[in-house]
Amino acid sequence: MIILIFIYQLYKYFIITPFLFLIQRISVIGLTGGVACGKTIATNFLEQYGFTIIDMDIISRKILMKDYPAYKSVVKKFGNEILLENGEINRQKLRYIVFKDDSKRKILNKMTHYYIFIETLKTLIWNRIILFKSNVIIVSPLLFESKIFTWICSPIYTIATTEERQYNFLINRDNCDSDIANSMIYSQLSIKTKCKLSDKIIWNNSNIKDFKYSIIEAFNLCFF
Repeated sequence: MIILIFIYQLYKYFIITPFLFLIQRISVIGLTGGVACGKTIATNFLEQYGFTIIDMDIISRKILMKDYPAYKSVVKKFGNEILLENGEINRQKLRYIVFKDDSKRKILNKMTHYYIFIETLKTLIWNRIILFKSNVIIVSPLLFESKIFTWICSPIYTIATTEERQYNFLINRDNCDSDIANSMIYSQLSIKTKCKLSDKIIWNNSNIKDFKYSIIEAFNLCFF
């Protein structure tokens, strides 16, 4: 009996306790929302309050640069016509190709999701376990769709706006044509569905000042 108790104590302190500590350390806040809902405005604002942002959109752009493994796979699949003169991938042209053809969009997602996951995980471990930072936020428009990081995100916030505002923003900001803008919006879960899956909702349906105030309320922040 004494030996069993001793073994259990070893198991508790060297297996269970470190595992629970690890789970607690990699738990972060999740932030999502549809395309052109205001995630960038929100994350730039939250950084001013000391939050560390892990933006999976930025990571998805990073892994398509020449020095990363995903670059060769994507160029091999979609051809040299997606390249700029400096050899980097023309993301605007690639976006046009994949949002004109849903099968190509799915192929691109399948090719890049592994690399995005690895880079996100590395960044998460670096910030939460190595640097021991608190208030870390994972930001992804596909947080619910990919389901990769939802299990460690609590709470999850969704930035919501109307489809009309999304559409107008894509047309005016990114010079998208109507078909591409609609494809970008409807390729993701609807805002209504994201809101149902979220713990908190931040509406962006007015001006930037009101939007920032909604962020302050949702995150219980204090004014400077």
